[in-house]
Order: sequence, then structure tokens, then C-alpha cells
Amino acid sequence: PRIVSGDLVDDLEALAATAPADAHLVVFHSAVLMYPDAAKRDTFVALVGDLGRRLGRRVTWLSNESRGTFPALDDRLPADLRAHHRFVQRRNGTPIALAGQHGATYEITPFA
Repeated sequence: PRIVSGDLVDDLEALAATAPADAHLVVFHSAVLMYPDAAKRDTFVALVGDLGRRLGRRVTWLSNESRGTFPALDDRLPADLRAHHRFVQRRNGTPIALAGQHGATYEITPFA
């Protein structure tokens, strides 16, 4: 795979635009977005959410981050959800599974 160094907000759209025109783009990250501050995370969520429209192609966003990384999206989680040190995996912001570190566990039950 091609690895490119850059800023997740400043460089994402330009990098995505270099993909073949017929490509289905997948933006995936795991245990990354706890590092930028909340404002940068919010900017990233808005950017990736609008990326497909801006580029005129299909984009799927897959995130695998700790609960609380996206407070604005956490209202989509079941109120009684107990993550127990697992990541919340989301597709386009919608929770789809709980995943253990390094893929040790994978549970879709809370979201099925």
C-alpha cells in the first residue's frame, strides 16, 4: 500500500482526490483520533462526512476509536452500553461493533 505522511485534516481531501476516479474510497483509522484536540476531531468528522460529495465519488468512513472520542456521535450508542476497554467501531459515524485491542474481540450484539 501507498503510505503518505501528512495532516489528517489539512491533507485528506487532496490525497483522496489522487485516487482513481472509479475507486470506492475507504477512510480507516484506529486509536488515532484521541491525540488531536476536540476542535480538530470535529473538523475531521465534518470533512470526512462531506468528502464523497466534495469529490463526487463513494466514500466509506470506518473508525475504531474509544468511546468519548466523538462526543457528538456518542448519542447514537445504546444508553446502557458498557464498552469495557473496547473500541467503538463505526461506519460513517454509525456504531456497528465493539472491538478489542488489536482485534482480540469483535462484538456486534449491542448494535444488531
